[in-house]
Amino acid sequence: MNKPPSRPLSGATLVLGLATGSLTLAAVIIGSRLVNVERTARRQDVEVAAIERAGSGARLAGQPLLAREGLRAVLRALPEAWLEGRAPSPTLLAGLAVAANESARSDAFVEGQGAVRCVGFAGDREFALTARGALARRGGARVQVGATAVARCVIAHERLALVGSAGEVEVWSLGETPARTAVWPSGIAEPWSVALAANGALVAVAARQREVRVWSSRGELRRSVTLPAGTLDALAFSPDGRRLATGGGDGVVRLLSVADPPALQEDRTLQGHLAGVTALVWRRDGERLVSGGRDRLALIWNASTGEVAARCEGARGAIHAIAVSAEGARVVTVGAEGVARVHDGAGGALLLTLPVSTGSLHAVTFGGEGRWIAAAGDDGVGRRWETDTGASLGARALSSAPVWHLAASPTEPRLLAGDEAGRASWWAAEDDASRAVMTAHREGVGAVAVAPSGDVFTGDDGGDIYRWSPVSGRVSAFLEGHEDRVRALALTPDGQRLVSVSHDGGARLWSGDGRYLHALRGHVGWVTALAVSPDGRFAVTGGNDGTIRRWSLGDGRAAGVWPGDAASITALAYTRDGAQIVAGDARGRALLLGGEGLALRRALTERGAAVSSIALSRNGLGVLVGDAGGQVRLLDLATGRALATLRAAGQPPVTHASFSSDGRSVLVADESGGADIWNATSLRHVARVDGARRAVRASFSPDGSLVATASDDGAVRLHLSQSGDLLASWRPFRGAARAVRFTADGWLIATGEGGPARVYPASPDAFVARACELLGADADRAAHAACASRRAVTAPRP
Repeated sequence: MNKPPSRPLSGATLVLGLATGSLTLAAVIIGSRLVNVERTARRQDVEVAAIERAGSGARLAGQPLLAREGLRAVLRALPEAWLEGRAPSPTLLAGLAVAANESARSDAFVEGQGAVRCVGFAGDREFALTARGALARRGGARVQVGATAVARCVIAHERLALVGSAGEVEVWSLGETPARTAVWPSGIAEPWSVALAANGALVAVAARQREVRVWSSRGELRRSVTLPAGTLDALAFSPDGRRLATGGGDGVVRLLSVADPPALQEDRTLQGHLAGVTALVWRRDGERLVSGGRDRLALIWNASTGEVAARCEGARGAIHAIAVSAEGARVVTVGAEGVARVHDGAGGALLLTLPVSTGSLHAVTFGGEGRWIAAAGDDGVGRRWETDTGASLGARALSSAPVWHLAASPTEPRLLAGDEAGRASWWAAEDDASRAVMTAHREGVGAVAVAPSGDVFTGDDGGDIYRWSPVSGRVSAFLEGHEDRVRALALTPDGQRLVSVSHDGGARLWSGDGRYLHALRGHVGWVTALAVSPDGRFAVTGGNDGTIRRWSLGDGRAAGVWPGDAASITALAYTRDGAQIVAGDARGRALLLGGEGLALRRALTERGAAVSSIALSRNGLGVLVGDAGGQVRLLDLATGRALATLRAAGQPPVTHASFSSDGRSVLVADESGGADIWNATSLRHVARVDGARRAVRASFSPDGSLVATASDDGAVRLHLSQSGDLLASWRPFRGAARAVRFTADGWLIATGEGGPARVYPASPDAFVARACELLGADADRAAHAACASRRAVTAPRP
């Protein structure tokens, strides 16, 4: 196999840093191919030294915190030439990829200090406390609390309350510099639960059995209560801090007055669970309390009357944790069955069931002002869903150990997680390894067009089309009018006109900024194929009525029709000069028509399996035809003579066939879940891209160095086109991934079913920007200079 050229390989290798599990592959690529390519480079010594400082892949995998030092080391080694705009060498980029990959994967800011007891936010600062008393702030200093063995803790309202294994209670202020504000002995021999009031004024500690004590945050005893025997697993202060709810092994929820002085007559006993109570959460207004138990029930209580207001049923195992949305409209339960269930907060009706995996879920939280839900548990994976629809918003491997604690930032789309192995990590949740997430679609998205300006148009199965930014994910226009699935979208080369075709039988013409201009009427039934002329003046559409129609994009008027013979049109393509059109139909014919009058000039193929894909070579002399019978042929456009058969009939149906933009490579994807790459000149098979289980759609990057695939298993994958090596993979969709498109500046648009459209980095500049984001405040002066020098290049267009 020929060695890939160094420059395309640079960009491809760089994408390793965004892979979810490609560290071993990174080491393989560094070990042989890249080092050999760079042996004669004048900068080799400084680059190799940087890679050595970054650490080997195995070292980083074992000690993720070293990854940030690796990022700094490699960024410091960026040569002057690169900062002036020239491309970095593959060796240097590979070192950057290895270091940043592990940093992006783990984002750990403390580990190896005993099990994480709690995580939380104080303003925009992330904190975690471990069983060994290590209080860590992400990107900041680590301090040791007084208790060397922490039993339980809670972080809320810019305070930390903890109880040590020996019973000592500590309260800390979590400002810029954490400081202990009070410490006192609890007198409880076996502390089991701890709670902190919303205003930070009260702290409660429960013994493993029976005893509960409440103090002011200065250590003044407010109330002490001895309850009937049974473990005390849950404590929760009411939002106003006047009541404390307790729940335990006897299945009883108790409301205790902790006002000053306590109003004992207001104490209540709430009976309704048939087994132990494991979780308690108050609604923000304090009028409702939600409890979950081992009896598989979540009960919504009227806190004033003590009556059950609603029952949340359906769980098939013990409930471990509960989250209530800020306004109380939704209640989410997770537990032993590994399923998150979303209930109506008023009546308790089951609204959504979100299956996760085998193993229990231990933590759940709302984020994004209630727009999404996150949960984690035994498998160490954090998962997110849209609150209203249950659509998957992606998953992240947070740990190899069970995750017991989750916290969502009140102001930003970030999550904190803590596990029993001692790792506290953070997750920029809206990213999911992507730069932007576009959530407006409510149905599957299969049509994509990228404008020269960088904006993206996407059309869904409900007929909706949106124009949005791949930088922010924000929608700038809603193109309303189609009533059924949008089959295809195409822009004129200057981006001033957009054409859409739909299963509603219509085609529509829009301005480049999303304004409706004209309806292109004439087809009967689904419109299934679309192509725009190279000069942007005309478009042709084909449908299952067998006709091909030509339209003027200046005024939307019909400019010709080919009546056909009732065979559905499956594919259309203009020749490079716009003088001819190649059409494929359901009877297996590839037809050559005149570009103006649509007169049939010749049939390039005879009848056979339905044509599924057509692509014209860069020199305009050949046409690539793939069909549902698995055959792929390269035909002479002038005569129809077969120049080569890349795949014989009898193989899985072809879903995509294309040339790279430089005309040097051919890409063919099929329903078996794979894709093949050929050299377009020698017709030699170059690589097989595997990894998917079912049908694949595919695309070349603008420079031809990368291949992106979207498959029915919901995954999006990036491969080296020269070798087929897997560089990165994501699984953003609950259903099929249906389309991938590269932007001109090297970002990847991915769309599918059961998840929002996403934008992934897929170029050197994009990845360096990601590496600089990962470092943030951790960048030293030299690394910061490298990031700043590159910012002008990597910054997105407004």
